[in-house]
Amino acid sequence: EQPCRSDEDCGFGACVSVLASNAGAFGRDGGHTVRVGDQVLWQFGDTFVTSGLLSSTAAWSDTVDPMTLRDAKSSAGRLTAFLPFVPSEVAFNEERATVPPCCLEWEACDAAEPTYCCCEAAVDCTQRIALWPGDGTEAEPGMATVYYERQGVGVAPYDFTPGGVGLATVEPGAAAADRLRGDDGEYLILFGADEPHFARGLEVVVDGRRYFYLYANGDRSGCSVDVLAARVPVASMADRSAYRFWNGSEWDVSLAAARPIVESIPGGLGSVTWNRRLQRYLSVWNDICTGGSTLVLRTAPTPLGPWSDAMPLDLASLGASADAYYGLVHPEFGDGAELVVTYFEPLDLVYGQMRLLRLILP
Repeated sequence: EQPCRSDEDCGFGACVSVLASNAGAFGRDGGHTVRVGDQVLWQFGDTFVTSGLLSSTAAWSDTVDPMTLRDAKSSAGRLTAFLPFVPSEVAFNEERATVPPCCLEWEACDAAEPTYCCCEAAVDCTQRIALWPGDGTEAEPGMATVYYERQGVGVAPYDFTPGGVGLATVEPGAAAADRLRGDDGEYLILFGADEPHFARGLEVVVDGRRYFYLYANGDRSGCSVDVLAARVPVASMADRSAYRFWNGSEWDVSLAAARPIVESIPGGLGSVTWNRRLQRYLSVWNDICTGGSTLVLRTAPTPLGPWSDAMPLDLASLGASADAYYGLVHPEFGDGAELVVTYFEPLDLVYGQMRLLRLILP
């Protein structure tokens, strides 16, 4: 169950480096990165520690060494939630720690039935609120602004209920992020539970002005996903009224006017970065819809596309299973010709490890 960093340590075939923890984390997912000052912030989602489960953690590394992480720890030296819960979220999670027994019988339901077919319709099997990381940028020198998603997590694996997108700021080396608040004192929600979750993207300079471009999945039919695009001036990321949405021909103030930049692709776009070697934008992704052991690359001349057909890379020989997912590219490392990529390998239901590999472009 512990991370390995060499062939001799690996018990699962061909060795893929596992992101190690210096604070006792033995499983985690996510892994969004952003440069903050002269360091790189790693943001993780669900994290397994000996005392239980944390929904968000983080670590820091140097740009020359993505393998050596310094976990963000409390003053007592313990791994702690990087996106702190508010009292109402803590109360909700404590109240739902024990769920109705019928929720635990989800395995008895087949594909044609509701996920919790053994429960009455009014029973809510949401077990906890989770705060999961998205992408971000160094909005001002020495201060990063990052997106995060609020999710309701059910008992059954992969049972997620969107709860909105918020923003947080991070100082170099910080042990925790600062979740931004709105004028009413409540934590800022930029995109509501019923809106597309714009939480992934990248900074793009247009006519000398810094923008953050965002992507979200629109209509989904099985594995086919439509991808929507938004952008906002970096200086106004906390102002919902400053966001504009691509309507097929121009940027529109109305989210209702948004039209897909890509239609009906398996799993949607992944992590999008500018690649110096290709001189094109690069999307890297894998999930169950693409076949987890296949890493999918796409390129485009602009952040809006047109996006190329998928170029598949087989990761099965490196130990990736069909259930692997969350492939991300990390432009803070390498020179554009060498790509550092992570993905999540499930080992037992929701538990698993983050694996790390290098890709060399011809």
